[in-house]
Amino acid sequence: IRQLPESGKLVCNFLRQSPDFNGKADFIFRLLYYLEDWDNEDAIWLFKENEAEANKDRFGYFKILENAAKYRMDWVLEMYKKLCFQKIDKPKEPGSTRDIFEHVDQELFKKIFETNPKKAFDFTLEVTQKLIDSNSWIDKTKLYGDLIYMWYSYEKGQSYSNEFLLNLLIDQLRVFAQEKSPKFMEFYKEYRNHNSMSMLIVLIHGLQVNTTHYKNESFEFIKIFHSKGGFSEATERTAYQVRQLINKTYSVLNSKQKDRIDRIILEHRNEPDLKVYEEKGVKKHY
Repeated sequence: IRQLPESGKLVCNFLRQSPDFNGKADFIFRLLYYLEDWDNEDAIWLFKENEAEANKDRFGYFKILENAAKYRMDWVLEMYKKLCFQKIDKPKEPGSTRDIFEHVDQELFKKIFETNPKKAFDFTLEVTQKLIDSNSWIDKTKLYGDLIYMWYSYEKGQSYSNEFLLNLLIDQLRVFAQEKSPKFMEFYKEYRNHNSMSMLIVLIHGLQVNTTHYKNESFEFIKIFHSKGGFSEATERTAYQVRQLINKTYSVLNSKQKDRIDRIILEHRNEPDLKVYEEKGVKKHY
């Protein structure tokens, strides 16, 4: 182990060629925990050959992937995606998804974002979509609140087992929007007409960051959301974020767009708010 920092490639090559001995798999997996430089084909081979040991040492497994991400991001994402999908596909009680991911998962996701935000975003999006799609009992032909969205609370700065995925997506999409990155428009085009409120919440937060630049996209999205009956009690939290988007976008819209937004707002005002009466020469609302 003392030779790993200076001679990691030599040590891994030696272990790859060494004969079997009692406890070899456990020894190798523990040794890989201390390896920092993963620009090393023999280390990759040793990990794959002894991956079963990960079931005995989850902390070591996550530490290895964290170290390897600096050198082999694509390989780390390939390995970790298998584990994430296994967690999601594991049989569970209907409606129960809150305990799929643990604290070590959250920390690894964060490390991946620190190392390569764009690849981390795509990876997290794929895992999140897989988790949403696993809610097979939900009617997805209309706006729906999946079990990530059900417990989600970005404003409170807290999340449960799975909701941290949305926080990571939101934070990175906001960066993409601020930077006017093509990644933002890719996401917008893919999800502007989506029915998952988890995905819509991510998109809305992104649009809110740069409403001047994305005013036409914001206007288009508000119309789509309205056309799906989005301003209803069932979509209250998402509708609230859309109203915040309207507040931030309205001043930069042209006259025609403002007129359309006005009509959308009037459609969803309470009936008494649209009526006035006169008392002592002063007009008042019912």
